[in-house]
Amino acid sequence: MNDADVRVQIYRNFLRTGRAPSATALAEAMGVAADEIRASLERLASTRALALQPESREILFAAPLSAVPTPYLVHARSQSFFAPCAWDAFGVIGMLKADGSIETSCPCCGEGMSVEVRDGAPPAAGGTTSCSRDGPCCSSVMKSTSNAGARSGASRAARP
Repeated sequence: MNDADVRVQIYRNFLRTGRAPSATALAEAMGVAADEIRASLERLASTRALALQPESREILFAAPLSAVPTPYLVHARSQSFFAPCAWDAFGVIGMLKADGSIETSCPCCGEGMSVEVRDGAPPAAGGTTSCSRDGPCCSSVMKSTSNAGARSGASRAARP
């Protein structure tokens, strides 16, 4: 077992269940001691391949997937996933190579927003991706995400 094997198992479990595996579950699935898995998780975290929760040292996120609820809820392939940030939300859909949607809210006013990604691209700028307010922040938040989402977030898989 090496760290790359652990990382692959993390993603397999995340995508199969929609949840991050615990260190114990990884150890059982891979047939190794939990201490070996915990050491691997620490090494992976030291290279920023994933982030661990500060107290439990369980997985916090393995980009583009988050183990805990965030403001970025992604729906794709009849499953739901949380992403650590807006770019990673596009990354989830790109990684799955599927159509999907992202639910979030405007960071300025809190208005709910939804972005549909079809055929690998979000709607064109000026689409229905900004909130209903017309402030300088509100009108540009998801419009700028729409312009770059297909080029940056949706076109790449998980970051190493």
